[in-house]
Amino acid sequence: MWWDTSTDNITFKISDRIDALLLSGTRRPTKREVLRTLMMVFDPLGFIGHFLMILKTLLQEIWRSSIGWDDSINDSHFEKWSSWCVSLPGITTLQIPRCYRTKSSTAKHNDIQLHTFVDASETGFAAVVYLRFQEDTTIECALVGSKTRVSPIKFLSIPRSELQAAIIGVRLAETVKQSLSIKIRQRYFWTDSKDVLCWLNSDLRRYSQFVAFRVSELLESSDVREWNWIPSKQNVADEGTKWKTNPDLSASSRWFRGPEFLWKSTEHWPMSNSRIGVTTEELRPHLLFHTKIVEPVIDLHRFSDWRKLIRCTAHVFRYINNLKSCVYKKNVTNGPLQRRELSDSECCLFRMAQNYTYADEITILSRNRLAENPDKTIPRNSPLFHQCVFLDENDVLRVRGRTRACQFIARDAAQPTNHSTTRAPNHTAYSS
Repeated sequence: MWWDTSTDNITFKISDRIDALLLSGTRRPTKREVLRTLMMVFDPLGFIGHFLMILKTLLQEIWRSSIGWDDSINDSHFEKWSSWCVSLPGITTLQIPRCYRTKSSTAKHNDIQLHTFVDASETGFAAVVYLRFQEDTTIECALVGSKTRVSPIKFLSIPRSELQAAIIGVRLAETVKQSLSIKIRQRYFWTDSKDVLCWLNSDLRRYSQFVAFRVSELLESSDVREWNWIPSKQNVADEGTKWKTNPDLSASSRWFRGPEFLWKSTEHWPMSNSRIGVTTEELRPHLLFHTKIVEPVIDLHRFSDWRKLIRCTAHVFRYINNLKSCVYKKNVTNGPLQRRELSDSECCLFRMAQNYTYADEITILSRNRLAENPDKTIPRNSPLFHQCVFLDENDVLRVRGRTRACQFIARDAAQPTNHSTTRAPNHTAYSS
């Protein structure tokens, strides 16, 4: 980058240190030479940032191909390199005025505005800043600078990329405002992403941390009313992120002049920030736990006597079994309650009480009993962790006692038992 003092313009020249055969496409470059060529271009203000962005993206693609520093690039990369080299001499014809204005003055009644355009794509982010001077009916626009960044190697969604581009634009606008000595009356930020505008006008606590932190920075450095939506076709920052052909390097291109609507009155501006909807992108997940509460058939709080509760439960089970027997045309049970029915009702009451308090522990024990190689144990924070608990043949949770170590009790325990021996002296039912 050179300053032509005779015309007071900023110009560019191609360095003599760059190999002529390399730029002509006669020799295929290596990854090291592509990087060297990019770093030799001195453009601190980003006047040709949209043009250098092509080479930045190409260098990232070469990096992803995992070739060595001194290995020649492949055919697809060499084709893009040759296309970029063909357009490179166009920067030598640029004549960018060093002064932002040529017709207007610095009078106090002048309307000086700062316009920042941001955009993003899968390849990178871009932000470009313009100054707009209006004195009576005279309007002038001047390119101040730009910032371009390639996307990270790790994939980033388009809404997140647009938000990241907005961050770059706000930081660039703050730097420009602090560097200029002229007073800027108003700032405008332009984006073609409605997700960014929705995030700016919503409650940040609803969205992920990635969005919340960056939107907070945007709101600290700018005002929501300064942000506006613009169609992609009118967004100048698209020159640095999306291109089908090489960028236009003529002084009359919209990159150097600014978009056409900035040269017109505000009635012709595409301002439509009043219709901002709601976006579902990056919403913070809400985890809900649903459980089914099964009400017992018998209200246990109505009984104060254990024996009456057992007999009432036994009658309920007999009624249910008799209904099933009528359906399958079997004999029903009548007469006084049998010992087996009383024992089953007692085990049912035990299971109800235990499932209410130790549901997780019982589930683990049930799975371990069916698995050949149980790999899950009772959690350490459970009150049953230090107890030797197990499920008996009636699925009742019991605790082994010290008497199980006795030899004759161990022999008796090995004998088959019936329902009358479910409460053996070495087994204790664990109930709440």
